[in-house]
Amino acid sequence: MTDLYISYSTRERHWVSKLVSALESDGYSVWWEHVAVLGDDIRPDSQTALEAAKNVLAIWSPLAVDDYWVLQDAKQAEQSGKLISVFYKTAELPSAFNRSDIASLKEWNSGDKSDAAYQEFVSTLKAIVRPSQPTESRRKEALQERKLRIQAEQAKRYVFTESSENRIRQFRESV
Repeated sequence: MTDLYISYSTRERHWVSKLVSALESDGYSVWWEHVAVLGDDIRPDSQTALEAAKNVLAIWSPLAVDDYWVLQDAKQAEQSGKLISVFYKTAELPSAFNRSDIASLKEWNSGDKSDAAYQEFVSTLKAIVRPSQPTESRRKEALQERKLRIQAEQAKRYVFTESSENRIRQFRESV
C-alpha cells in the first residue's frame, strides 16, 4: 500500500516528477503514472494502485480540469474519502471536488524543499497522512550510525585478535 497516488495531466510530468522526488525524500511512498508508453494499457495497474493508496493527490491545473483520467481518478478518490486537491496552477476546480482537502503549490519554487509553499504543503499533508518511510535525512543518519557500529566492531575484533596473538606468543615463549 502506497501513501499517495498522484493523478495529474501527463503534460505536466516534469513538475510532478519534482514533487514526487520531494515527497519521497520526506518519507512518502508514491505511485504515479510516469512510464506510460503510447498504446500500453496501464489502467488496470493504475486502478489497483488508486484503490490501494492511503490518499490520492489530484494535481489541478487548467490542463488537469479537462483531463478525463484526472477527473475519473478524483471522482473515485472523492467517493472513497481519500481525495486531496492540490493546485499546481490557478484553475476552476470542478464543483464535485470542492469538499475535498485543498492545498496549493502554485507559489512553490519547484524542487526546493525549503521553499515556504512546499513546507506549508507538507505540513498540511502530514496532518492528513503520515509518511510510511523514513525521510532522506533519517536514512542518511541511519547509514552513518551503521558505519560507526561497523567501525567499533572492527576495532573490537582488532583488539581481541591482537590480545589473542600476544597470549599465544607468551605461551610459546613460556614452553
